[in-house]
Amino acid sequence: MSDNRLINWLRSKIGVPDLVKLLFEVVTWRKLLFNRITVVFVVILVVLSGGVWYVSANSTGVVEGEVVTEDGQPVANADITLRTLSFGAVSQTISTTTDSEGRFRFDEEVVTNANSNVDLDSVMEFRLIVEQDGEEIARKHMHQLFQGQHRNVEIVVSSGE
Repeated sequence: MSDNRLINWLRSKIGVPDLVKLLFEVVTWRKLLFNRITVVFVVILVVLSGGVWYVSANSTGVVEGEVVTEDGQPVANADITLRTLSFGAVSQTISTTTDSEGRFRFDEEVVTNANSNVDLDSVMEFRLIVEQDGEEIARKHMHQLFQGQHRNVEIVVSSGE
């Protein structure tokens, strides 16, 4: 007896329940492709792939930015200190100075030149402290979304400080 005749004979003799009928139903590509579970799985896969791509494209471990006054003028030669913050660990610091246009950058080159052990790729939370002529003129607290996130920061110095 061929398989189809056996199935037909079973159906006619014993009244096969609907669940068993589903087991013998032929699944076509079209049904599989438009199945809700398949669609949800594909959407989740696309979203997760996009997230992985975003993290890999933006995990340079660089913190850069500029220091400006309230009216947008750059603050040149200000000392910028990056202090790492974490539970149960000693905070580490590294410093640099703004250029004539008020820009600063913390990257592996700055860490190496300063003989520091700050690992910019693992920093999740940090504080930027701006000093000029030995006085603190601004402070900014930052949280990272993921380790090594590239951050571009603007620090505005108010005239009242």
